[in-house]
Parts: sequence; structure tokens; C-alpha cells
Amino acid sequence: SLLGGYTLAVALVVMILIQRQFVPGLRHVAEALHQITPGDRQRLGLPAGHGGDEIGRLVTGINGLLDLVQEKLTSEHALREELQGLEQRFRMIFERASVGIFLLDAAGRVIMSNQSFGEILGDGDGPLRGMDGAPLDALFMDAEEATAMLEATVRLGKSTSADLRLATDEAAEPRWVHCLFTRIGGTPGTPLPGASLVQGIITDVTERKREERRMRQQTERDPLTGLLNRRSAEHALQAFLEQSAGSRSGVALCLIGDFRASHDIQAREAGDRILVTLAERLRGTLRRSDLAARLDGDAFLIAILDQACLATIQAVAAKLLAALTQEIALDERTRVRVEVNLGIALSSEHGHDPAHLLALAAQAVEQAKRRGTDQVQII
Repeated sequence: SLLGGYTLAVALVVMILIQRQFVPGLRHVAEALHQITPGDRQRLGLPAGHGGDEIGRLVTGINGLLDLVQEKLTSEHALREELQGLEQRFRMIFERASVGIFLLDAAGRVIMSNQSFGEILGDGDGPLRGMDGAPLDALFMDAEEATAMLEATVRLGKSTSADLRLATDEAAEPRWVHCLFTRIGGTPGTPLPGASLVQGIITDVTERKREERRMRQQTERDPLTGLLNRRSAEHALQAFLEQSAGSRSGVALCLIGDFRASHDIQAREAGDRILVTLAERLRGTLRRSDLAARLDGDAFLIAILDQACLATIQAVAAKLLAALTQEIALDERTRVRVEVNLGIALSSEHGHDPAHLLALAAQAVEQAKRRGTDQVQII
């Protein structure tokens, strides 16, 4: 019992020493640690008298961990600022790009677009707004081609591009854009995470298309009358005859020549005015599907499609003759009437060789001339 009492006394003494030696230091460390915010530069102070004991080593270890946390937080903050800067720069590029940029889902609906996209699709009075959710086929007049491009991009993963007409008022001049589709994979945080998205880029190419059309007209059209020139007419006539060769309908090939004015016309400007007026009357009389061309000098070529009935051909020829022989006002005092002859050759009767039909039509004009003026001869 005496030994037990000694043991208890020693234990009490040791506990008191530990309480006095370590507990105040630990309490001091705990209180100081609660006042430190992770990431700042504040560190634990070493309690007096604990430089070489466990409390000292504990404080050193905690300060090391605080240094590591501060380093990681500083690095993470710098990285976050860098990412925010990159995001701002990319967003600025996206918003201020001169080309229209938009994002489509796999169903072809717009889910995001920049300002230039709305400006390009606008009507000239301001940008088109509220395009998010709009279907692709509502944007382009060439809706089928645009849809086929989108499907190919989604299915094959290849970029597709084409010049497309915007869906504008039918009475307005067509507006063209060059459109590029590229498939991109959806990622978490995107409007359709994990799905296939399509990025679209459009640039306005209306001016280029207008210039291409002008250049094409210069090579295909007669500069005075705007009708097809001889070379283009020969190509078009060949296509007409090939088209009609496999059908029961035919092509009526008409040469209009032997022009003679009721007054002697000396000025070149007056002669040009007559040719331009005759060309306008031809366009106003014929269908859009028919062919009208100016050959050499004052000869015109007409090709009328789907004409197998002789009575119909005669009626069309009479209508042409009536339109061409109306008086033309050269100025306020001078009016002239043009006398013409028409020669017609039928592919249903003479085959589908364009050179042969042209020669027959020329013969028909000569036959009409021998009969007088304002005559129609079908050969």
C-alpha cells in the first residue's frame, strides 16, 4: 500500500509537471492557429521554453504546412487570373470578330452567336436579334444545301463550306455568305455537355458574287442588249436540244433578221436604241425558260422549248412579229417602225443538230424575205 501510494504521488507530480510545462504551450498554439487565415503570411510564434521539445517541432511543422498552403493558393490565384484573362480575351475576339460566329446543336438550332452574326443576317437597318433557338433552314434560302452540309459535318466530323444565299425578301437582291461548318465535341459546362456541337462561321460575300456575276455577264452577254451572245447561245441551244431529244416535245428555232427601218437611220446611237428596244420586247414576249440571243449585227436567235404543236408555234411567231414591229420613239419628234422577217426550223421535223437547224432557219429567213416584209416562214 505504501508503494502504491508512492506511485500515485509520483504520477500526480508528473501530471502536474506536464500540465504546467506543455498544456499552456499547446493552448497558446491552438489559440494562435485559430486566428490564422489560410493563405496569408501570418505564422505561429514559438512558445518560450519550447524550442527543442515536441511543441517546438509541432509549431515548426504547422508553419511549414502554412507555407505550403500559401504557395498553393498563390499559384491557384495566379492561374485563375490567367484563365480569366484568357477568357476575357477570347470573349472579346468572339464578340468583336468581323465574321459571324455561331454555335449549332446537332438538330441545327442556333444556341450561341456573336454580334457580327446578327449584323450580317440583318436587313441593313440594324442587326438581326433573337436568333438563339432559330433553326438553320430559317437562315438560308438554300435551306436544303445548308442542312446537307450540317448533316455531313455531324456524321463525318469533317468541315464543310459553301456559298449560300441568305433568306431575304424575294423582291430584294440576293445576299450571299460563305459558310463554314466544323464539328466540335461538347464538354461539361457547355449548353449540351457531351453532345456534338457545330461551329459555324459566315462572311458576307455579296460583293464578290455581284462582281462574279458582272464578269460572267461580260463573257456570256451581249454588252449592248444584255441578251446572250453567240457563243453562250450555242451552248444553251445544245443543252435545249439534248433536253428535248429524249422527250416528245421539240424546240422551235427562230432567226429574226433582215431588219429595215421605215426611216433612213444614220446615227449609230439611233441604231443601238432600236436594237436595245427590240431586245426588251423579246424579253417581254418570251417565257423565262426560252432562249433569246443576239448574233452578229442585227440578227436575233430565239429558241422556244416544249413546242411540238404547229398552231402554238405559229401563234408565238405572230406575237413576236407584232411586238417587234410596233413603232419605236427615237426622240420626241422621230418615231420609226422596224420591218423584220422570221425564219423557223423545228427539231421535231429536222433533228437535234444545232448547226443544221441554224442553217435551215437562215434559209427560212431568205424565203420569208422573198415574200416581202413582216413575214414568218416555218421550214
